[in-house]
Amino acid sequence: GSFVPLLRVEQMRAEDRHSPLAEKLERDAEVTFPPVLHQRLNVIEQELRKNQLSDDTLQFLNSTGLKAENLALWLEPEPESDRQIHLYHCDHLGTPLALVSTAGSVDWHITLDPWGNVLSEHNPQKLHQPLRMQGQQYDEESGLHYNRHRYYDPLQGRYITQDPIGLAGGWNVYSYPLNPLQGFDPRGLNGLGIFVSQPGIQTSASGVMSDSMDNIDPPVSLRPDGKPWGAGCGDVKTDAYVPDVLYGVDFAAACQTHDECYGELGKNKAICDTQLGNNIALACDNQLHGIPHSEEVLPSCHMAAGIYQSAVKNLGGPAYEAAQKAATVSTK
Repeated sequence: GSFVPLLRVEQMRAEDRHSPLAEKLERDAEVTFPPVLHQRLNVIEQELRKNQLSDDTLQFLNSTGLKAENLALWLEPEPESDRQIHLYHCDHLGTPLALVSTAGSVDWHITLDPWGNVLSEHNPQKLHQPLRMQGQQYDEESGLHYNRHRYYDPLQGRYITQDPIGLAGGWNVYSYPLNPLQGFDPRGLNGLGIFVSQPGIQTSASGVMSDSMDNIDPPVSLRPDGKPWGAGCGDVKTDAYVPDVLYGVDFAAACQTHDECYGELGKNKAICDTQLGNNIALACDNQLHGIPHSEEVLPSCHMAAGIYQSAVKNLGGPAYEAAQKAATVSTK
């Protein structure tokens, strides 16, 4: 269950008067909006409540730099004639799994995989419940999770926007906590862990949690794509830490080609390593081509190609020898 009981209450506010979005923004900015902006914000408020933004609204938000997720945080609950109270049932990380009414009925429940992908959802009353893993709100239009400072993609198990502090936060600027069964990132800034020795935690997470995150190899099932560790740009021990994607460019194909090159009997290691650098640089050129402002990150992407090439040149000896040995055995 949750660490702290969490209630969801839908009812009329104590004030008789409902404050529209436009008025709340006016008070916050201490300015007076023109009537045309009031009208526009009223339309946006209604669309936000329906979770259905029109193309015209999306164009307006893009032109002004406003984000629908941020505006939604200003909305007051619409007045309800009858108060509705639900108790959130959360997992050990605080992720909502069910809404239970005061009558004891489960009016909404969801099943998620460790990375936050929806496996099944029961919502007969069409309740709007966008909360996902701690600090995340589901955006229906994009399928992404808004995580305050960044957007998280559960299909990839990673952020699609970089860490706000760049490489100061680590080499992989898109990473989510390595083990989503023990870690979470409520603000999109840095991952947090839980104390697995806390009473109730080990029992509730039996079979999927370890006594220490530092003394366990990453479980085979925790790559977001379902492949075993070692299927990406690192080996079995380093795959969890070496990014397959940087600057929006997917290096996986280049890394796969490099693995295959190592596994070709008699292949020169230096040729394979040079080919990796060239293929990553080519991926940078191809995948960033035509993307606005890509020229700002292309040099960094090319630099990453050189870093990956240097890494396998200096550290890839054991992997090359193991692959050559396996190739020799397979030919016998």
